[in-house]
Amino acid sequence: AASSPRAFFGRVLGSLPPEERPQQCVLREGETMFVPSGWWHAVLNLSPTIAITENRVDGANLAAVLEEMRAADPASESG
Repeated sequence: AASSPRAFFGRVLGSLPPEERPQQCVLREGETMFVPSGWWHAVLNLSPTIAITENRVDGANLAAVLEEMRAADPASESG
C-alpha cells in the first residue's frame, strides 16, 4: 500500500541526495544493535517483532539529561 511504513521510508530515503542518506542495516534473529545516546534513528520492522529498549541516566549523562529536561520545561525544575 502507498501509505505503508515501507513505502514511506522508501519515498523519504529515495528523495535524499546520496551523501545525505542514512546508514541502513537488517538485523536477523538473535542480533542486537547499540544506538549511542543522542543518535537519531528510525526503525522499520519487516516482520512481527519484539523490541527491548533502554534509556539510562547515570553519572556519565546526568548533567546532559537534566539540562535537556530543564530546557523542555523550565517550570518543573526542582532540587
